[in-house]
Amino acid sequence: MMALEPVRNMFNLRLPVTVKELGHAGMSFNLQVAAINSNSVMLSDPMQELRRGQFISFSITLPTGGAGETVRLQCRGRVLALDRVGCMSLVSIDKKEFMRAKAGAAN
Repeated sequence: MMALEPVRNMFNLRLPVTVKELGHAGMSFNLQVAAINSNSVMLSDPMQELRRGQFISFSITLPTGGAGETVRLQCRGRVLALDRVGCMSLVSIDKKEFMRAKAGAAN
């Protein structure tokens, strides 16, 4: 099996991700971004929760300079490829929206 490599022009960033919906199931669990660009995200998936072709709704928490403020990138996409050996998943970002909230506020 070939290792999944980041897509060209991806930025290696480690950011927290919350998966809110997977397929038609209202599941919720946490993963981590390994690399990202404007169209896709490479997720570290150590429990191998994702399956190729699944539709996914997730939010990426972005770092901010403001105390007490959180910025999340709400995304919808599809699982494009898997690397079971490296526990990585490549997910498209088909729809995205930036959301700003006070820290601790429910989103």
